[in-house]
This record gives sequence, structure tokens and C-alpha cells, in this order.
Amino acid sequence: MPSWAGFLGCTAWFASPKGGVTGFLTILFTLCSGVLWAQVIIAGSAVAPELAWLSYAMTGVVAFLMCIQARQTLLGFVPGTFIGACATFAGQGDWKGVLPALLLGLLFGVAMKCSGQWLAGRCEPEKTTATE
Repeated sequence: MPSWAGFLGCTAWFASPKGGVTGFLTILFTLCSGVLWAQVIIAGSAVAPELAWLSYAMTGVVAFLMCIQARQTLLGFVPGTFIGACATFAGQGDWKGVLPALLLGLLFGVAMKCSGQWLAGRCEPEKTTATE
């Protein structure tokens, strides 16, 4: 499992404007869809490797579709889709290694934010009211 992909999953959590369960599900679905789109590009490029222009055109069409899918609520975080795809390309198409690392990184991101908020709450001085 590539550790760098874990950092990307964590980064997706901190980059998302949404938090909570909705934010988590949105990032989860966009990371997974990015991995799927990358596999589509990889498989499509292998059909006619001698026609590089065809691979470039297909990549452009798929990138457009990756943006269009954001109209769906749970696929509305475009950077998550591109993070999933880029991680798959960097992992040379090994989605079975990249996907668990991305998802584990996402869980670590949630844990880091929750523990950071908990720690910040414990470090704040207690507010007291002085009565005269």
C-alpha cells in the first residue's frame, strides 16, 4: 500500500469545504470515482497505443466527464475525483493498492481533525464570570 496515497486521502479531507458525514461520503465517493475514471483512461489508452492522439482526446473527454459528474451531490468535490485519478496514475494503475491507501488516509484525516478539535477544546481556559 503506497503511503503517499494515504497523504492524498488525508489531504482530500482537509481540502473539502464540507465536513461531517456528508463531507466524508462526498470525499469517499469522489476518491473512488477518480480511481475508476483513471482505470477507464488506462484501459482506453491500451486499446490503440500507437494512436497517441486518441489517448489524449479520450483523456480530455474523461476529464470533462469527471467535472460534469459534480452535478450529483455526492460527487460534488471535483478535487477529490482528480486526486483519486492522479493517485491511480502515479501508482501505475494498481488500483488495488491505491484505493485502500486513499481510504485509510481519509480516515486518518478525519481522526486528525477530530483529535485536534478535542485537544484544542481541552487547552482553552475555562470561561468564568466574575460577579461583583
